[in-house]
Amino acid sequence: MTGSLPEGWRRTIEELRQQGGTILVIGAVDVGKTSFCLALSLAAALKGLRCGVVDADTGQSEIGPPTTVGCGVVEGTPSSLSQLDPLSLFFVGSTSPPGHLTPLVVGVRRMSDRLRSEGCDLTVVDLPGFVQGPAARVMVEGVISALRPTVVVAIQARDELAPLLAGARGMDAPRLVTLEPAPMARRRSAEERATRRRLKFAEYFGKSTVLDLDLHSCALAGSSPFGGVPLRPNLRRFIERRASAEVLYAEQGGGRIVVITRTPLDGAARARIEEGVNGLDVVAIPAGWLQNRLLGLVDGMGEHLAVGILEQMDLSTLKASVRAPLHSAASIRQVIFGSLCVRADGTELGPSGQAELRLFDNGPREPGTAR
Repeated sequence: MTGSLPEGWRRTIEELRQQGGTILVIGAVDVGKTSFCLALSLAAALKGLRCGVVDADTGQSEIGPPTTVGCGVVEGTPSSLSQLDPLSLFFVGSTSPPGHLTPLVVGVRRMSDRLRSEGCDLTVVDLPGFVQGPAARVMVEGVISALRPTVVVAIQARDELAPLLAGARGMDAPRLVTLEPAPMARRRSAEERATRRRLKFAEYFGKSTVLDLDLHSCALAGSSPFGGVPLRPNLRRFIERRASAEVLYAEQGGGRIVVITRTPLDGAARARIEEGVNGLDVVAIPAGWLQNRLLGLVDGMGEHLAVGILEQMDLSTLKASVRAPLHSAASIRQVIFGSLCVRADGTELGPSGQAELRLFDNGPREPGTAR
């Protein structure tokens, strides 16, 4: 495969395959990052090294479904990273890094540790093509700090990655290597990327079953709206009167009240509720927010078992029907609510809305300011 690569890539791959350690590969979309990772891992494997790959591109995943960081060990001569058997997955909950930097960084570290435990001499890490803005810098600096890679390979057309690498320049480690994008790298349109995600989701859930899951018996994390103390029936009826809407579930905790209603509430209805609850912050969520939400299903030791789809839920009992490629729900001890809603056929149902963003907004609000 290296014969078709640019000369600079071939020289770098020949050098890096002589050594072990961790190689972090960064670059914008459509510069050939995944091709470089595949070529390097194959070259290292041919040299006799046991090589593993961490796929952290949660939007265009090769190893595992979108919204996850996955890892696999190179066996034989795969023609693409998607042919690697997923050794382990870590649910990030989104196809886009902003708002999910912590789970992405943790996932990269966890997958790297897993490959090390499998005896890998060389680990190649493929980061998302998210390279612009402060959040991208936080992501790259966080991964470098968590992984302490031997080498960072930056694939860039000019100097677009300079701000992301400013914190590593002049350090003894990692060593920075800059390469130009591969001429053979093909640009994908937004439509092509969406189609690829849909096919990956459809493939992943193609052999899934529907599991009965009692959320009362699970730790609930991520963007979960649950975790406080359910309101007494009389308080729930009071909120219904203030909102002029049917309230299916309501709880209080952390200085706020979470209300799940059958139909969406407008700002005026939420303001009326806040007036009646002594100014507590009110998070109003329509019941449809839960439908088809992606979930990370985790066992008692923190191992991510699978990604699931929340298909039905009884809010009076927190009993849920979850579609996932698992035979049983017996090992599930934690459920991580993601930021994406997807049907079993892979169709994405769009952004989950402002309600989710406000689940994380626990800070104080100045009187008279907008929410």
